[in-house]
Amino acid sequence: MMSATALFIFAALAGVRADVSDSTTSNPSVLVYTRTVGFRHDSIPTAIDVLRAEGPYHGLNFSFTE
Repeated sequence: MMSATALFIFAALAGVRADVSDSTTSNPSVLVYTRTVGFRHDSIPTAIDVLRAEGPYHGLNFSFTE
């Protein structure tokens, strides 16, 4: 099951993938920036794991940084 954060990111990127022609371009790359100050939500590491695992299936390359 996807975390709410990962689900939100996939929903936001749905239009990006729909506009890319598989035959002429490579998979889009997405930078996910997760820096927090103070409170860090428990779902962030889960979302990163899900995006890393599911990105190739959806034709997206994710890079993660804080």
